[in-house]
Amino acid sequence: MPRAKKVEAETPIEEYENTTASDETKAEKFTRIAKLRMGNALYHINNLGKLASPNYEFTPEQVDKMIAALKIAISEVEDRYDAALNKSAAKGKPSFDF
Repeated sequence: MPRAKKVEAETPIEEYENTTASDETKAEKFTRIAKLRMGNALYHINNLGKLASPNYEFTPEQVDKMIAALKIAISEVEDRYDAALNKSAAKGKPSFDF
């Protein structure tokens, strides 16, 4: 399988989830918060990759455990979105819209 394009955040981003305009829609709120959380997630995942430098000593088993935990977390996130989209579709709502 080809590797995805490398995407990373330069620095972690502070979340201001409770700072909302009173006229913010649910879609706008989702976009605002998702950008913050994705930036933070990518930043921290990139930092895990930095542990692969000669400054650290690690075993293949440790690496396998880290990668497995990340894959499980991604799978759980996918499952949550799939369930939410299927629930929306079942209610007659569009399952995806920008």
